[in-house]
Amino acid sequence: MLNYLILVVVILSLVSTYILKFIRNDGLSSSSSINGEDDHRDNDLFDENNSPLSRSRESSRRKAVYRRNSQLNEYLERNLSKGGNNDNVQFQSNFPWKTYVQNSRHGNKIQDLDSTELKMFESLFEIILTEKSYLSQLDRLTSFDELHPELEEVFSRYNKNLLFGNIHQLYTINQQLYHSFETAFHSDVFMSQLLTILSEYFTNGSFEPYIDYIKGHEERNLLLSDESKCQIVPDLIQLRSLIIVPMQRITRYPLLVQNVLRISEKCSSSKQPNRKIIEKCYQNASCFATKCNKALDDERKLFDLIELKKQLIGDQIGDLVSPNRSIVLKIMVKLFENKTGTISTPILSSKSGSSVFKSYSSSLTNKPKSILILLSDMLILAEYKSKKNQYLVINHDRLDQVQFENANSVRDGSNESIEKLSDDSLKTRRILTLRSSDCTYGVIFTSIDDENKFASQLQELTLNSL
Repeated sequence: MLNYLILVVVILSLVSTYILKFIRNDGLSSSSSINGEDDHRDNDLFDENNSPLSRSRESSRRKAVYRRNSQLNEYLERNLSKGGNNDNVQFQSNFPWKTYVQNSRHGNKIQDLDSTELKMFESLFEIILTEKSYLSQLDRLTSFDELHPELEEVFSRYNKNLLFGNIHQLYTINQQLYHSFETAFHSDVFMSQLLTILSEYFTNGSFEPYIDYIKGHEERNLLLSDESKCQIVPDLIQLRSLIIVPMQRITRYPLLVQNVLRISEKCSSSKQPNRKIIEKCYQNASCFATKCNKALDDERKLFDLIELKKQLIGDQIGDLVSPNRSIVLKIMVKLFENKTGTISTPILSSKSGSSVFKSYSSSLTNKPKSILILLSDMLILAEYKSKKNQYLVINHDRLDQVQFENANSVRDGSNESIEKLSDDSLKTRRILTLRSSDCTYGVIFTSIDDENKFASQLQELTLNSL
């Protein structure tokens, strides 16, 4: 009897163990299935190292997960090619937008698009992918100082601030723009709001810090022009190309939108942005690029005036550097000052045969050593000191006080020959009168072209100043 009971207990124990094992395996299988589905929903990107499935099932699962969860930024990151002085988004396919959408849950939406419609959306997508590339370059620029502590050896703190300007502010602005692009894209793969977003950045003041950055362009070039500093910091050559990237980006926006506008003329898709929106965005982008170009031009003019002021010696010209002033023309000449102060006296000749003009050139056979510096509202006469690259100021006056005329029109009627002047030089001989100082100068230009250029510019600027 005892043996029988022991046998029954053993059998029941085996049966219960089997049942518990069966229940546990079934529960784990169900849990794995549920968790797998949740992973499909929650994971942004498929990690092939975590898959226990066979190759065929692994490929199928990766594709399914990619369709549901692949994010735009990750897609661009995978195709971001880093190297050299630029970071570019490069794709094996000529249709990166189509490639992305086909492998997402929106693949069925583009099956009926024709080639022109595809070009339209690819041109819109190019704005996003180039923005990603631009951000990558800005990231390298903002981190350049931190990655190169040896900059402390060649630049003071003040010069480093000039060198990098407000680049961190620009990075923040364009990072926000890119995130807006990304959000708009995930809301609508046809990017109907993309140009509206971009257009607002041009008109609501978001891009205004670019003006401040551009105004430091010439100073940056000057700081980086010293080749000796490149021996200490070799990557300064790379920095030269990086600091112009923000200006290049601003001028590229109109080209990108113009390409969209050009394709839209041939496209009739109902999904594309309204043509008026495209035209408005192109207009706003072009206007802002023009504004930036003007700021750069004004900054160059101001920088040239600062450099000119450093070169001038002798009589100082007060308030030479002014935002409303620019250097228009510099022409080398042979200059002679009338000693008598009378306009009617012939150049280089008197009735006694002696010269009545003081020459600012050692001889007429030498190269010209004097220079006429024509500013937008002033004329400076100077003697050029080539060894030190300096200008010794002879005289200056406002343009409305300058009189410029042919020498023959002020001759006193004498038939005597004009000494030291050949027939060729007579063709380029003119007289300048500065009324404020009551001084008269004889001028010999090196060519008729130089004389005509100076005369036309002087006349135009004088009329504008009236």
